[in-house]
Amino acid sequence: MILDPRYAGLNDLLRRPFSQESWGTEALTLTIASDGEPVLPTDGHWRPSHTSLYGRAEFSELQLVQDSFVAPDGTVVVSLLIRNPSSETVFVELTPRWSEKNGESPTGWVHRCTPPLDDLLIHLPPDMVVSRNFTLGRAATEDDAFKSATRWFFEPRPAAVQVQLLERWSSEHRLLFDCSDPWLTRLVAHCQALRWRGLTPPPLADESVQACFDAGDFDAPRESCPAWDSAVVERLVGARLEAGTLHLTPDNFLGLSSFCLQGFHNTTVVWDDPAHPADAYDDGDKGLTVYVGRVRAYNQPTLAPCAVPLTR
Repeated sequence: MILDPRYAGLNDLLRRPFSQESWGTEALTLTIASDGEPVLPTDGHWRPSHTSLYGRAEFSELQLVQDSFVAPDGTVVVSLLIRNPSSETVFVELTPRWSEKNGESPTGWVHRCTPPLDDLLIHLPPDMVVSRNFTLGRAATEDDAFKSATRWFFEPRPAAVQVQLLERWSSEHRLLFDCSDPWLTRLVAHCQALRWRGLTPPPLADESVQACFDAGDFDAPRESCPAWDSAVVERLVGARLEAGTLHLTPDNFLGLSSFCLQGFHNTTVVWDDPAHPADAYDDGDKGLTVYVGRVRAYNQPTLAPCAVPLTR
């Protein structure tokens, strides 16, 4: 195994800084006050599974973490974690307001779950942690909207469940990829994250890698970028399976000194240019190498077309 899935997850590859002036999402405006003083988010992170915001009250030292996402069933989820690290009881007041434009749904029904008033006015003792969920379910029927909203509302750790759903999808549908160009590695992961969200990138034309980032910002791959993940499999590696044999017709049109595609029908295809002295993936090989499972099955010094039987 050349690429370790534990360190090649979409959340790891695509995690980036995120900022927002207020708590909540487009669907929910959330105001938070600690002992009467408003608390605002100071920084945050975006990742494919969910967005996190962090905040800290200046005087009471109250700590806040908000995780938000749209679940695969279309439910909007905002989960708030509140911790009082001080030695004094802190009064916390939450004021939620759902956006009016979410009052109707093109799919038919909307159901909102908001904590009752007693759970929005909190006297938080020292060293205590509480959580509050806010959910908005959309569905074709009233019953389905109610079920989806309440399911996430009563989930103790919504963001952790969302991460598990992403990891489960990745294990079934995603191929791992790495190369000498970090921009391309990030763009391939971005295309896969789009597919996780149900979007299908268009086929690759003649667009360059960095042209797929807004203003050349590494943290801003475009939502409308073409399918670089498919281009890697079909063109860069040129992989296809026929009658139990892996056929490779590599086209290194980007001039990469190294690349690795792992997971295509239980194979790993590695290119490590012999003209470069470093061992890119610490596997002891240069040239084009094919692994079947964990077994080294084939090696050649160039990117010439080849065929590798997958049965032993």
